[in-house]
Amino acid sequence: CVCDAMPNFNEAANFARAFPRKVFLSFWTANAKDMVQWSDRRRQAVPLRRATALTKIAWWVLFNKYSAMEFALGQFQNRRIAIPKSDGYVQVIRDRRGFASPQNLYEHFRDHLTSVVRQRRERMALNEERKRLHTGEYSYEWVYTRGDPHFLDAATYAVFAAERLSKRMAFVLT
Repeated sequence: CVCDAMPNFNEAANFARAFPRKVFLSFWTANAKDMVQWSDRRRQAVPLRRATALTKIAWWVLFNKYSAMEFALGQFQNRRIAIPKSDGYVQVIRDRRGFASPQNLYEHFRDHLTSVVRQRRERMALNEERKRLHTGEYSYEWVYTRGDPHFLDAATYAVFAAERLSKRMAFVLT
């Protein structure tokens, strides 16, 4: 299981401690050189060896936000993951203003998957006169067009949890 470590870190950490080696807490970063880094597949940093049991989390996963989401979305695009269209699957969901209304969960999930746009951002540098210079280097980031896509985050976690187990995965609506 890959579980988001934030915003409820204490609860997530307790969940990970209750199921060691089965629950990994997820942290996003924009600067990781690898797409995914699992805590049990690399050496532990020296400062963490001295931490107490309450502050140390042994089982974590670090995702490069850009490449991990791109990989997960590619699984849907390449038809390695399919979501059956279900007109009868309706759930009461609160909108941004807090109003609850019935919504089709397939459409809601699809909106989350399509609410991100890939944007190229040029890296800038400052010269001696403190003016911005073009470096010619670029980085990429995701821009959320319709709010924070929580289902996309959850789908990314599920994709990497399944990849870690070398399993095929499917979403089944019951």
